[in-house]
Amino acid sequence: MNAVTLAGRATQYGETDGNQTDHDYSLIGGAKVCVTKSVKDVIHCLGGVQVILPILSNVMRDVDVDQHRAIVCEGVYLLVALLDGSRLNQVTLTACDGYALIANLLRSNGQKSLGPALITALDKLRRTGGLEHETSSARVVLDLRLWALADAETQQQHGEYILSLAMKHAEGLRYHLPMSTIIDALEYTPGEAGVKRRRVLLEVLKHLIVGAPTRLVEEAAESIIYLIEECADDEVVGDVLRFLVNLMQPGDVSQHTLNQAFTKYGGPLLALSSH
Repeated sequence: MNAVTLAGRATQYGETDGNQTDHDYSLIGGAKVCVTKSVKDVIHCLGGVQVILPILSNVMRDVDVDQHRAIVCEGVYLLVALLDGSRLNQVTLTACDGYALIANLLRSNGQKSLGPALITALDKLRRTGGLEHETSSARVVLDLRLWALADAETQQQHGEYILSLAMKHAEGLRYHLPMSTIIDALEYTPGEAGVKRRRVLLEVLKHLIVGAPTRLVEEAAESIIYLIEECADDEVVGDVLRFLVNLMQPGDVSQHTLNQAFTKYGGPLLALSSH
């Protein structure tokens, strides 16, 4: 029984007349219907969804790497829950450049924050942020400069993640991750230590070249030539040259497209002989 209704109060004090029914309850003065809201519906009252971003920083300095990575992942999943189905929170996070803030917070802690589980969490964030905001929400999980800071295991898994996107959604990935950006990223992991990372990125590049518009392939060819001419790391240049030689073999699906693109710059042999 509810004592804030007339019948409920009478029942509380034993004042029923014996004829009371289950439906004889009406609110008395001062009583209001209670409406509950989920956290994602009221977080704007606390300053907006961005107030939880400090969770992704190094706020707990005494925890070890595994614990810190777990906290960061839980912070991302909290963001996912707040964005899921809430257009207000999706717009708010994009408007405050929240995805760039997330990338900067992760970058400030480098390897301590970047673990394999975070790739899955950030992909979920990308898909929950709203289709109209994907240009911003994809920025973190596709930031090659950021993920170059991760340990070898995480870099390998991130490379496999991007490769899976290239194989399944090449057109969409070209939009969010230009081929010239991938070529530039080859220098982020120089020397023998970066061989695996570079080879995965070159495999991604191969999938993006196939079926790409001529203009984009020509831009990629220009970036490749520039890297060959300017890069001081022989390991990086060697990987790129081997990549080109393999792609230009007769019968390769990319051979004709690349030949056409390099013709604009004097032909493939001139590009290859420039180093």
